[in-house]
Amino acid sequence: LTRSELLVWLVLYRDCRDGIARTGQTDIARRTGLSPRMVRYALRRLAGRGLLTVVHRGGLNRGPSIYRPRGIPPDGQGQ
Repeated sequence: LTRSELLVWLVLYRDCRDGIARTGQTDIARRTGLSPRMVRYALRRLAGRGLLTVVHRGGLNRGPSIYRPRGIPPDGQGQ
């Protein structure tokens, strides 16, 4: 995983309640110190690796996005 992917995954994993994280991309960007664009890129990469499922895409008047982070395989087997 890249540094940005790891940071985004950790924030989402930490925010999990019942396996679901309701967190906006701007909030993730603020908490990780990444740009919103890098957060979007990391989210796409995490979903492509199977480490994240996007349950609901949030937006203006739709609330925050909802994600379901999955565990990181041991020894970097998910790369």
